[in-house]
Amino acid sequence: MFSQTADNSCLLEFEGNTANPSCTDPPSTQPPTLDGLEPLVLNVYFWKVNDPNGNYGGINFSEDKFLEAIASANRMYNASNIFFKYRGYEDIDSPSNVYLEPYLDTDFDSIPDTCVLQPQLDPEGYGNISRCQRLRFYPWISNQNHIKQDAINVYVPYKLTGFGGSGIYGGNRNIVSIGKLNETNFLHELGHNVGLLHTRTENGSEHATRDIYLPDGVTLNPDFNAHCKGDQIIDTAANRGFWKPGTDHYPFVDEENCVYEGGEFDNIGQPYDITYEDLINVMGDAYDCTQRYLTIEQGAFIHNFVRNDATFIPIIQSPEVLFEPYKGEYSDTSPVTSLAYFQPGFDYDFVECVGPYPEPAIYNEMFYFYRNNVIHTASADEDDYNLIYHPNHSAIMIQQLQQPSGPAPQLIRDAQKCYDISSFWAANGSLTKFNDNVFNGNVTITPMDSTTINNPQMVENLEPGLYVVDKNYEDGTTQQNVILKENE
Repeated sequence: MFSQTADNSCLLEFEGNTANPSCTDPPSTQPPTLDGLEPLVLNVYFWKVNDPNGNYGGINFSEDKFLEAIASANRMYNASNIFFKYRGYEDIDSPSNVYLEPYLDTDFDSIPDTCVLQPQLDPEGYGNISRCQRLRFYPWISNQNHIKQDAINVYVPYKLTGFGGSGIYGGNRNIVSIGKLNETNFLHELGHNVGLLHTRTENGSEHATRDIYLPDGVTLNPDFNAHCKGDQIIDTAANRGFWKPGTDHYPFVDEENCVYEGGEFDNIGQPYDITYEDLINVMGDAYDCTQRYLTIEQGAFIHNFVRNDATFIPIIQSPEVLFEPYKGEYSDTSPVTSLAYFQPGFDYDFVECVGPYPEPAIYNEMFYFYRNNVIHTASADEDDYNLIYHPNHSAIMIQQLQQPSGPAPQLIRDAQKCYDISSFWAANGSLTKFNDNVFNGNVTITPMDSTTINNPQMVENLEPGLYVVDKNYEDGTTQQNVILKENE
């Protein structure tokens, strides 16, 4: 039974005080929301953990594995106005003095329960970390200074044995194998880092009820304790957990259809009322059903937790960093594009702008841009990372930073970082007006020199109508834009 579930099980590590709030304090009658929350941006750094000989288990590794993981994290957490910035990775070789330390069943109840250190050296070292070896791995990375204090550190060996991942609650370290990095395991361990506990109430003390008030709508329910027990979050499951070691895999769940079948009771005899969303929650343990899902209150909890935890002071970043490439550089010789590449997981619009900016404009600098003239796009699902680049003559818009999270949120609506090499402004061009406001032969064509074609006010000064602007650049390239100017 253990072997069926060990590869998914999460081992939660604690540092410092994790005491629950006092249940003598009444619950807030206004549950947390995402309304008006500023974007929360966090650095993430990866460490590829090899065996003592520098090998990676025969796996054909590339940096794309880590980029896939950061994209997956952003696709889920962005809905909670939380963003992750990829800061790169390093290779580290395991030390040669790691000993085998299997997790054994010493009381013969078919459930492993004890770590047994053996005198035999482990040839894989920390390239394959066992459930027990992780307890020595965390001190080792600290002693060797394989840790960055300004990032969440993700350690990625080629294999884990006896567990699916490990995360330090409220800390800046977690362990996930390369095979689980792009599944929900990484998102789950990342959740522990930023303050989320398991949705289950492991000591059975969170009551089943989610009703703050009695039926009269005025009197506080004396049985309600979701704000101070379990994961301290009201809109998550209150049960003891879906997976039971030593029993049927999920005795209360139809795994094939991810339906809760009942049969669990809280410590005052009330049956749990479990929803489909409880089963798929990324912080739960219905592992076969888990999806990329967090509740609204889990997202709001992260914002409050991270901004009030000293560990995250150097990790929290300005949204500005999301407009910086993760690799490459801006070319001052190419009229078409650049060698500056941006992390995946966002919906990018690169819109026309006017410089001169041979280096991108500083963050929040004002410049002329045309929101509806999109030169290049890259979707959050783009998996050819060479296509996520910043073209010349364009500024960056990230759609996820423009999604409203409440009635009056602080949004980043404007394009950022105009990149426009002045020496490659259009040499000349033409303006074609379709006199009938449809595409036909009834047109008026106006030739334009370099001054008029590059005038930032040109489009704004046009009368309502249908136009095509053709731009000719000094290197022989051309650009054509269709403009529909409507009455204001």
